[in-house]
Amino acid sequence: MLSPRENALLALEHKVPERIVNLIMDANMLGTYIIHERAPAVPGRPFGSDGVDWFGVHWRYEPSSGAPMVDPDCPPILEDITQWREVVRFPDLSKIDFKAEAEKELSMPMYDPDKLNLVTIMEGPFERLLSLMPTEDALCSLLEEPEACAEFFNAVASHKIELIDRLAEAYPIDLIDLHDDWGTQISSFMSVETWKALLAEPIGRIARHCREKGIHVQIHSCGKIEAIVPEMVNAGVEHWSSCQGMNDIKALVHRFGGRMTFFGCMDVPEVQRPGVPQEEVERITAERIDDICWGGAVFPLGNSTIPGLRAAVEKSLAQRADFFTRPENRVLP
Repeated sequence: MLSPRENALLALEHKVPERIVNLIMDANMLGTYIIHERAPAVPGRPFGSDGVDWFGVHWRYEPSSGAPMVDPDCPPILEDITQWREVVRFPDLSKIDFKAEAEKELSMPMYDPDKLNLVTIMEGPFERLLSLMPTEDALCSLLEEPEACAEFFNAVASHKIELIDRLAEAYPIDLIDLHDDWGTQISSFMSVETWKALLAEPIGRIARHCREKGIHVQIHSCGKIEAIVPEMVNAGVEHWSSCQGMNDIKALVHRFGGRMTFFGCMDVPEVQRPGVPQEEVERITAERIDDICWGGAVFPLGNSTIPGLRAAVEKSLAQRADFFTRPENRVLP
């Protein structure tokens, strides 16, 4: 029987795994307390709490989402994208003792060398812009000052690459979860053409760099961004999270499942209806897993903000340990 790490790595290499990957149970989450792309993490708040990040941005924890938001009571750091070189101060990563933190984490009893080693990095190029200036100003900058935006995004990508290199010197990383949300509930924040012109290069550069180091990187982008997915694949992105239910995930898996893996995919509108019984959530979730997890291209995850969904996913996966022993489940839908 393959270890959780061996099984997950098969799927990440676009091969059929022994069983459906349960990332919640199958991964060690590392680097949480030393990466300050948002306010520092504290126990129970692994994605940041209240405080200031490496760039001087003030964050406030929001209980309803289980994550911090930029504190609206603090003035923005950047008001004009053309002035980013003069205003934005990138952190000096050479002053951070990544190895000491890694030694501490890797010696903890909860660390399991048989699990996949996952590091989450928040605030990708577009999210970093949104943290530094108001959303409406950032979106206008994409259209009014595309050259300055492109230069800034590439500078952020260079920062991320340095951060990844320093982390990789200290941690045994298999997968990086890089957050850079590009979508809303109904569409993307920008056109496909704008994404291709401004973000394809920095995102692709990060993905290629990680691949050359033997590290997988999944781009975590919420919202309806299915129109951007083909350009993500063209840029070299091989893994996408969290693939929310407003996207046509089955069609995307059918088209790109041999080149991209899809994390999430369980939060379809039917399980988000107010008052939906847990039995119904479990039925819908089981049918969803059976419908899209063929070929190993989907890592089903339950959104913790939807009542009962994570438990439903866990139950369905426990009942499907033999999913890939059936030949019809070993090919893409």
